[in-house]
Amino acid sequence: MKRPAATLLIVGSAIAMLVAGIAAVLVVALVVSNLRAPGAPTAGAPTAGAPPAAEPPGAGAGSGSATPPPGERLADYTFGHTAAVVAPNGPGAPTELTERLPFRLGADVTSLRLHVRNWDYIGDRPIPGAIDISGIALGRAASAEIPGESSAFAEAPLLVSPGSTLTDGEEYVSDWLDASSIGFENGVPFILSLGISAPAGVELGAAGSVAWRAGSAEPALVTRESSVGDYSMDASFLDIWLEYTLTSDEKLVVVAGHSLNSGANSAAAEHPHAGENSAWHQLWANENDGLAASLSAPGSWTTNFPPDSPKWELYDGLQPDAFVLWSASNDLAGGQSIDVLRSAWLAALGRAQERWPDARLFAMTEPGRGLTGPLEANRVLWNASLRADTSGLFTVIDADALLSDPDRPSLLDPAIDGDGIHPTPAGNQRIADAFERALSGR
Repeated sequence: MKRPAATLLIVGSAIAMLVAGIAAVLVVALVVSNLRAPGAPTAGAPTAGAPPAAEPPGAGAGSGSATPPPGERLADYTFGHTAAVVAPNGPGAPTELTERLPFRLGADVTSLRLHVRNWDYIGDRPIPGAIDISGIALGRAASAEIPGESSAFAEAPLLVSPGSTLTDGEEYVSDWLDASSIGFENGVPFILSLGISAPAGVELGAAGSVAWRAGSAEPALVTRESSVGDYSMDASFLDIWLEYTLTSDEKLVVVAGHSLNSGANSAAAEHPHAGENSAWHQLWANENDGLAASLSAPGSWTTNFPPDSPKWELYDGLQPDAFVLWSASNDLAGGQSIDVLRSAWLAALGRAQERWPDARLFAMTEPGRGLTGPLEANRVLWNASLRADTSGLFTVIDADALLSDPDRPSLLDPAIDGDGIHPTPAGNQRIADAFERALSGR
């Protein structure tokens, strides 16, 4: 069954990618009220630090299982891995907000569980300090599109957690929930809702994802059926992903690398998009009965994916059909030598091959991004080396040829130029179509 492409709108000026490619800078402005009292402990358990407190009587979280259904396939969906660490309201102010994140899973999901942590994903480190999650809920969106006209639920959502306090990067992991408990349907938009509080001085991991946000973390806002907050054109907060099971046989791809895998651009007012929902791999999945899990984050370099990085263990139990490494643009723009880049790139690809030995490996060349002099010369050299590879280890998808301006190859094609570095959704669609041709042998 084909699924409609997402309605495209998000992030915008909040993620300004440095032209040198060194980092992603997220500028976030929120109106928040005073810090509320800590919420009740959750029925799920943090995976690190102190043992979780017992669930209070009558907490009413959705019931589930500690284990997934036996014998079923696993897949994962990220809401955007954290590309920066910020104090949302400034370094001297507390944080209090409710955010609602739209998403769509194109599979006959049988069960799922949620992961939430305050984490510097690029640096592979926990973010210090305690944050309070006032509640977490999942439910069908009232709108039939992503992101939709509002953040309203179609019906009362499932309360996944009545609250949790995460300290020093602890990871909240819910129980496995039966997909029918949230009325799951293949291809139907859903909303994840959660409240977040943190005292002044505590920073949050920020991701390039769509979100509606309200300046309060009151538990009633988390589960309110009607719309909550204003749609934001900047970042969402916390490193969040869904792990889910299914019995069908859709092809699964895992991608790793930089922000060209994220679907976002920094000129969303002119070129609206939907973050992960408009990433090339999700567009491919939408149109080809596929599934996609991303390890990518804006601002990352190939050297952020060394073989010993915990990123490789994030999605435990996956058995992907394909793995795609598209990661070198920031290395090249930041002046990394070709030799160092090649060594790091081969190490990352080798780790993927070790992790998923049955997956086909794919590589992508890097499109123009306005580089000049030795930096542009290295981009051309890097792309030529990928095209000339005769190892047979990986299949090359020529993103440079697909996205760069034929007349000025150091720049993106004006028809799909999102912000000088990142393509528009139409450019992401070009990559999605090329990947399908390569995967199917056409």
